[in-house]
Amino acid sequence: MASSMVETLRWQGARLEMIDQRVLPARIEYLAYDSAASVAQGIRSMVVRGAPAIGCAAAYGVALEALSLAPSNSGGQFTQQLEAGFDVLAHSRPTAVNLFWALTRMRRVWQAMGALDPLQVAQRLLNEAHEILAEDVRINRAMGEHGALLLKNEARVLTHCNAGALATAGHGTALGVIRSAVEAGKRIAVIADETRPFLQGARLTVWEMMQEGIPVTLITDGMAGHLMSRGEIDAVIVGADRIAANGDVANKIGTYMVAVLAQRHAIPFYVAAPISTIDPGMANGAGIPIEERDPAESGHHIRDNHDRVAINLADALLTMRRIGQRNHRVGMGMIDIFIRQQRMQDSLDRGHRRGSTRHVRHQFIHHLRVAELRQLRQFQHVIEPHRRETRRLDVLQIPAAAFDIEQVFLRAQDIFLAQFHRGIATAVQHQRFIASQQARGIHPQL
Repeated sequence: MASSMVETLRWQGARLEMIDQRVLPARIEYLAYDSAASVAQGIRSMVVRGAPAIGCAAAYGVALEALSLAPSNSGGQFTQQLEAGFDVLAHSRPTAVNLFWALTRMRRVWQAMGALDPLQVAQRLLNEAHEILAEDVRINRAMGEHGALLLKNEARVLTHCNAGALATAGHGTALGVIRSAVEAGKRIAVIADETRPFLQGARLTVWEMMQEGIPVTLITDGMAGHLMSRGEIDAVIVGADRIAANGDVANKIGTYMVAVLAQRHAIPFYVAAPISTIDPGMANGAGIPIEERDPAESGHHIRDNHDRVAINLADALLTMRRIGQRNHRVGMGMIDIFIRQQRMQDSLDRGHRRGSTRHVRHQFIHHLRVAELRQLRQFQHVIEPHRRETRRLDVLQIPAAAFDIEQVFLRAQDIFLAQFHRGIATAVQHQRFIASQQARGIHPQL
């Protein structure tokens, strides 16, 4: 099966076109946009929705604004008016952190160009928007391949809202995992919550699955617990609009209820999201801004559009590179590893820009060592052999002349994570043994 043919966003001529998700599945209609303000309105009115898709749209909004301003503005006017375009996009929707991630990335590209001609700046920003769009599809494909390993053949998978191709540049996050599992030859049946009040599950998820011939059953939001109690759901996969540094997740209203039910019935609950959805500056879910929609959309005064899922309700976070298992019993944050990955990659990038191989190597090993010691100190007496083994990171034996940042990063990360997870698993087994002995009145010496 080919990847989804749904085009959420597309560049046509000198305009951005976005599929109008408000009228799906009744009809397929694309609307055209030519400025930051018009794209912001499209985001605000939910013509486009889903955190990754919103990020892509925002990137194109910046490029469109630059293209419209460049022919008739000097450097000073261009800068001032483009800043206004960034601002209007930043105020379109508050919860999806991908929006702010994309704007930050576009701003860095702009600032790196210095005092170039506005036309050159505009073209470079458009190229970056194209790259963000293509990159999102690649990320979703990689994430889908990782996540597909978690689904058994003939699994019945519940999903909430729509985290498919329509919520991204293509393939999808949660639905991307399902698509990849089907491509791998597994028979997967999807159970879609209708997802009130905007009915993204009923209108969008069901439509996407039907387009590709993947079996799908629509249920009301209140039916999930009943099906779980009867053993008719094997796994839950959702997307995310923002993930805090401790692993708390903000997603469409109703996700918290599904997570609680899944934990009650011992059903794995997975969150699929790109690293751009992680907000390392947000300590926990309590600080995530929750969007309030117009009450008229739901016909009453309840306005919250998202809710929060605490870290200990999720079994794993799926990203483009790794599956991050959580085990809150040993105090391990669900996404600690991915926050470290992001910070370490930042260090690598900074060192690469300075052209200092020695600086990059030093910073990388330093971050790994600090992170390792912080996480494993609590179980030092159990994990010490594994911690000694991870010290081999110091001697990667890579010649400076052949030093490749990305390859070193991935290789060292693979070694570190393998040893880290082995140590955590040993610690958990040790804790369970102690607990079982104590339950029998035996108190072993630690």
